[in-house]
Amino acid sequence: MKTILDQELDKKFKKDEAKRPDLILKTLQNQLVLVELKRPNYTITVGDLPKLLGYLSVIRQHMPQMKMADCYLVGGRYDESLQDMTTSEGDRIFRTSYAELVENAQFRYREILDVLATEVMPSETSD
Repeated sequence: MKTILDQELDKKFKKDEAKRPDLILKTLQNQLVLVELKRPNYTITVGDLPKLLGYLSVIRQHMPQMKMADCYLVGGRYDESLQDMTTSEGDRIFRTSYAELVENAQFRYREILDVLATEVMPSETSD
């Protein structure tokens, strides 16, 4: 997958490599995860959707067997008028801020973080 995508994305975005997708992942269930990271001070708007959908289109042209995709637009903030959505192909598009991303990760991995904190604390206090 990496080689095919690299070749196709190189062709499509050769003139401006900064316009390539930031992160593309494929799950074991053949699902695509596409992440577009914006600057921390950037506000995500509806105007950011065409770029994300363009990436998805290029990938789908060359990987038709790919099941639905989860696409993420991540920025410092997002315009409240931009809602999470599902495309006609079943692809899901989520918008989130960096603060929400960190908060969700902390919530999901709270047990792991608690275990790590208890393992790290004794060694720090014994010095």
